[in-house]
Amino acid sequence: VHFPIALLTLYVLLELLSLSKRIKGYSLDVTKAILVITGTLGAIVSRMTGESVDHAIRNQSIDKTGLLSPELWRPVLSLHEGASLWATVFFVIIAIGYILYFFETSAKIKNTAMYVNLKKTMHSQIKKFIWMFTRPYMRVVLAILGLIFITLTGAFGGILVHGCQSDILTQVLCN
Repeated sequence: VHFPIALLTLYVLLELLSLSKRIKGYSLDVTKAILVITGTLGAIVSRMTGESVDHAIRNQSIDKTGLLSPELWRPVLSLHEGASLWATVFFVIIAIGYILYFFETSAKIKNTAMYVNLKKTMHSQIKKFIWMFTRPYMRVVLAILGLIFITLTGAFGGILVHGCQSDILTQVLCN
């Protein structure tokens, strides 16, 4: 669960750093792409394992921590699931953007049958998406939104596991 968070947080920091005038001459695109794609894949796997834990709790095959009252457990779990879904959605969009961007700019990929078929069927939509994606501020906005939802996911997860007093953010969210 925590490794994708580290990868995606590092991605956001590099995305913000790439806006700096001092870094303008250096391309961090490959590094950022690797971080966001692997982090997003890890987030998807984390969501899947979280779903299985949720089903086990609903079926009462595992016990809850007992730190939250039963009437608070379900709403906090729903907020945790919702925040993780939105974080994953934002990073999936970014990861797809990097994949399409590299497809569009790679000469080796452009000659493959898959690329030719994809280009025939969705060329104008892909071009629009890539144009939007190549705007640095668009990636930054999506990345910051993703990081906000990662933070909320972690806070709600912290409440579920450690209760409302685990840190300042969880105390604020509980009140």
